[in-house]
Amino acid sequence: MADFEQKALFLTLISVHKNANLAGRDLSGLDLHDMELPLARLMKANCSQTNLQGANLEQAMLSASKLEEANLREANLKQADLEKANLTAAKLNRAQLAYAILDDAILKNADLTGADLSEASCQRTNFSGANLEQTNLNQADLTGAIFKDVKLTGADLSGVELQRADFSNTDLSNVNLNEAKLQNANFVGANLTKATLTKADLTGADLSNATLIGADLTNAILIDAKLDGVNLTKATFKDAKFGNNVIETITLGGVTIRSKGPGKIDLNQIHLIVANLNIQEEAPSGSSPASPTSATTASTEVQSKTAQDPAAPSPSPSFGEAHEPPSPPPADASPTVMPDSKQPPPDASSPTSTDSPDSNGQKTPPKTEQSDEEEPGSPSPP
Repeated sequence: MADFEQKALFLTLISVHKNANLAGRDLSGLDLHDMELPLARLMKANCSQTNLQGANLEQAMLSASKLEEANLREANLKQADLEKANLTAAKLNRAQLAYAILDDAILKNADLTGADLSEASCQRTNFSGANLEQTNLNQADLTGAIFKDVKLTGADLSGVELQRADFSNTDLSNVNLNEAKLQNANFVGANLTKATLTKADLTGADLSNATLIGADLTNAILIDAKLDGVNLTKATFKDAKFGNNVIETITLGGVTIRSKGPGKIDLNQIHLIVANLNIQEEAPSGSSPASPTSATTASTEVQSKTAQDPAAPSPSPSFGEAHEPPSPPPADASPTVMPDSKQPPPDASSPTSTDSPDSNGQKTPPKTEQSDEEEPGSPSPP
């Protein structure tokens, strides 16, 4: 039987048999588009470069299978088991992967544009270089997942489990991370411009050199987060919780601020530093705005210090807004001394050594000090 006849027969058989057992079979390069394969057993099967566009693989078992460069556009992979599967450079545009298991799977450089991974389990999944634009990751478990150099623009990551996830150098602009769990996540060099991080838990996260221009971190938790080199221009931190943050250099309102040495800076200091940064921009037209030069210059170098109460929420204005900083008390308080010309006159009621009348109305002469020499005729001391 010719090869093409064998393939035709094979396709006919698997098209009419649901729950087909194809474990370990070589299906590489076959055209299986729109194939009905729900519950199919494809463990360790070789499906590299296989065309599975529009195929129904709901609840299929694909653990440890090879799907490099496979075409899975618009495929139904709901509740499919893809644990440890290799999907490098696979095309998964608009694929349905809700509730699927992708733990330890490899999706390097895969295209997941518009795919649905809601409530999928993607623990330790490697998404390096993948395209996840407009991907639905709502309520997915991405604990320990790798997102290096991933495109996530506009993705929905609200409520997602992302503890220890690696987002280094990732484009997360306009991403929805509302109530996401991001403890100890790596955001080094990430772009979070206009990202929504309301109520997100960033405890212990590393945001070094990240860009959060215009980001919304209302009610976010940033205790123990590393904020060195982060750009927080126009970011909103209303009711956000800071404490024990490591900062050496930070950009707020377009001004770069450096501490005198490495260490921990109380975020209350930062709020004072940025208090007048945008006074000139927000001043009414025709008025003479107050110059923020003194506030900026005096605060450009900040002495590192440990926050007194890391757990207590610090006042959190939107960075770049104008707020009048409180005037600190003078360092050395000393009593005020009036000049000699303004000294009050002596009290007339107080007795003086001259012109004091005695009981007979006679003025008493002033007392003189007794001379060291004895007067003549005075008795000698015994």
